[in-house]
Amino acid sequence: MGFLTNYALNYAALRLGREPRRPLFASWFITHRCPLDCVYCSDGEGRPFHAEEAPELSTADGKRLISIIRKSTTVFDITGGEPMVRQDLEELLRHAKSEGLTTLLNTKGIGIAERPEIVDYTDNLILSLESFDVDKTAAIIRRPRETAQKVLQAVEDGLRLTRDRKKKLTVSMVAFPGDVEDIGPILRWCLAHDVVFQIAPKMSGVRPPRELLEDPRWVKAMDEVIAAKRKTDLVIGTLGYLEHIRELRATQCLPLLLVDIRPDGGLYYPCLERKYWKQSILAHGSIEAAQAAARREWGPVPKDCGDQCHLFCHMSLSLSQRSLRVGAGELRSL
Repeated sequence: MGFLTNYALNYAALRLGREPRRPLFASWFITHRCPLDCVYCSDGEGRPFHAEEAPELSTADGKRLISIIRKSTTVFDITGGEPMVRQDLEELLRHAKSEGLTTLLNTKGIGIAERPEIVDYTDNLILSLESFDVDKTAAIIRRPRETAQKVLQAVEDGLRLTRDRKKKLTVSMVAFPGDVEDIGPILRWCLAHDVVFQIAPKMSGVRPPRELLEDPRWVKAMDEVIAAKRKTDLVIGTLGYLEHIRELRATQCLPLLLVDIRPDGGLYYPCLERKYWKQSILAHGSIEAAQAAARREWGPVPKDCGDQCHLFCHMSLSLSQRSLRVGAGELRSL
């Protein structure tokens, strides 16, 4: 099934009062390993991903998983951990492209200039960045200044590589009380360089930091983001999503729109944050079969996840799915 077909079927299900179950895209946490220790990293339970040594699929099984994913959706995201610690990343991305998938890669990007083939097989390179200040970046990643400089260099390298290859570059920012003043500069840099800007609040376990609401700079910065969103497609995320996170308002989530997959190919049901159960998609042979097995054991998706839905991937997708006009607009940002 393709993205547009799944979107249409989900929209019809909503109109009929049913739970939308067709995945708009799949996100594979290809590894939990990471050489950094970012202050905002959270696996949904308040721990950094690297705190759990999850088994990883071999290259062959990874390709098999990707082929299974292609049966359910055409948009495929690789994340982590840090995906670039896997030396077979290029081969897996190449296979995804051979299957006709639209590929997204979430990474800090350190060393990407030495691995340009990664960009060759990535439709949207998503680089994580919270500040252009090297010392602040060092504090955020909890690594030496030299490593922080490599993070900033990766943004410059990513810009050059994606421009040369006519690929999309997104800068993804996690907002928390310590970096509010950096939102504006990163946003303006993105707009000046024709780079997509993405923002989401830091999650402590499954809840955003309410201290943001006590900082007037937060609302001011988000107003700037929202104003830019009204003028350009370079700000990703629905207008409703940006307004929700400005006030840290929750909404009813539709978690099955996004398929979260562990490094070992296990399915998180209904999402990474709730992780009621994990079942091997490889063993079941399809995403739908793995979800059906999870539903039989754990029941239907909860109707109200509360503050958890401030996560960009779930809240923005859910709001997009509920409105044809909004969904069509956001499709351009993929």
